Amino acid sequence: QLLLKPAVEEALKEAIKVHNRESAASMLRSALQKASEYGVSGGIVKEATSKLAKLEAMEKLEQVMLVGSEEELLEAIEEAKEGGLGRGGVNSTAEADLVRSAEAKLRHFTIIRDLQIHSENDYEEGLVNTLTEAHELGVSSEAVEHANERLSTLIATRELNDALKLPGDGEDVE
Repeated sequence: QLLLKPAVEEALKEAIKVHNRESAASMLRSALQKASEYGVSGGIVKEATSKLAKLEAMEKLEQVMLVGSEEELLEAIEEAKEGGLGRGGVNSTAEADLVRSAEAKLRHFTIIRDLQIHSENDYEEGLVNTLTEAHELGVSSEAVEHANERLSTLIATRELNDALKLPGDGEDVE
């Protein structure tokens, strides 16, 4: 067993160097299992465990971005940040890019929800501001289309009411 420890440590070192996420995760799991079986511990195990946790967090974040709800996405982003995703290491740029993409997707959820609320409450200024942000971020959905229609209706109604006011009359015309 003592003779195998250096081989297991070397396997951990090699697994840490792998850049392909799927291969790295598989190699790390295998090497960490061997480390556990042969009593290998120390900094290399900690480093391998940390890298595997980051890889798993990235995988989860990608999955949630594809099929998750707003709440699941928020939770996955928080977990990823708590796990150190994007804060140094070999893949830190890719990690940071993934976290930013997830945050942008989360913002899309928020924009759509805000548009629905502003539409329901006939809040013209909120619709204008949120539609502007939606356009800037490239958000397109049925909610955006509906909000655009609702904003057009609100503006037309306001302009019609303004045109129907008599001089000195402060009341809207029904």
